[in-house]
Amino acid sequence: MSKRVLVIGELNVDLIVSGLASLPELGRELVCTDISRALGSSSAIFSRALAGLGAQVGFMGMVGDDENGRFMVDQLREMKIDTSDVIVDPRTQTGITISLTYPSEKAQITYPGSIAAYRPEDVNLGAFNRYGHLHMASMYLQAGLRPGVPGLLRRAQELGLSTSLDPGWDPANRWGQDLFDALEAVDVLFLNEHETRAIGGGSSTPVGQSLLEIAARLGRGGLALCKLGAGGAMMATGSELVQVEAHPVAVVDTTGAGDSFDAGFVFSHVVQGRSEVEALHFANACGAIAVTRVGGASSVPRAAEVDKFLAAHGVGS
Repeated sequence: MSKRVLVIGELNVDLIVSGLASLPELGRELVCTDISRALGSSSAIFSRALAGLGAQVGFMGMVGDDENGRFMVDQLREMKIDTSDVIVDPRTQTGITISLTYPSEKAQITYPGSIAAYRPEDVNLGAFNRYGHLHMASMYLQAGLRPGVPGLLRRAQELGLSTSLDPGWDPANRWGQDLFDALEAVDVLFLNEHETRAIGGGSSTPVGQSLLEIAARLGRGGLALCKLGAGGAMMATGSELVQVEAHPVAVVDTTGAGDSFDAGFVFSHVVQGRSEVEALHFANACGAIAVTRVGGASSVPRAAEVDKFLAAHGVGS
């Protein structure tokens, strides 16, 4: 089977604001120490991180016919990502996310634009046979694509592809039937702590218990992973729960750390064929390296750098 990875998802630029003393308040002006434009969106950051590790990656999505859209496509092509199935639509504007970054967390404001305009009928199903794995992300931001997510994942599995999904946060906090339909066709599910609690049983339910409940809902014995930031990460498969601690690093910017984690796991487990536990450690290291750099995709590590990082922290490759 091909080890090439197909990513279907959103494309938007990030305006990264850092060095803020507090969250903004109405009627008050804050001064930041830096603001920059970077490749944004969970799907695109995942793609660059995965390509940086050494995987062959193709992307399907939509941008507007504008400067930000050209910036996004150029950023993908810079990492030799296949963008032949990225649609440039002059009727819409490329999405923009303003990311307010803090040492251990971030707040975001997103203008959807092209993110919401991309629809299931825009997806080139005929290209699926060129790939061995499909990754999708941020389904709740992609209003046009969201109804088709379960069907696209099922189609991929019917064609022999393995699948992964990082749904992102549901702004309505409803976590509807479309997510649970999608879970039936997901081999690897990526969540953060807030998402895990919301889906698995509410804010008072322990993360581990919630993750095990979610893993039990996955079809075909899939994996559920939870990114805990400074708390490390958890992985559940069936009744088994595995946890790894976070690496002690100097946090500069948390933007894209979760997407780098996702890319690390897919690269290690799907592309390289390492065990689930080995891939969990590799993904944890990718997330740790990501927070030491500004921007989710500004400087992506190669696989050898991640293995060296693991060895330096006493974890075998």
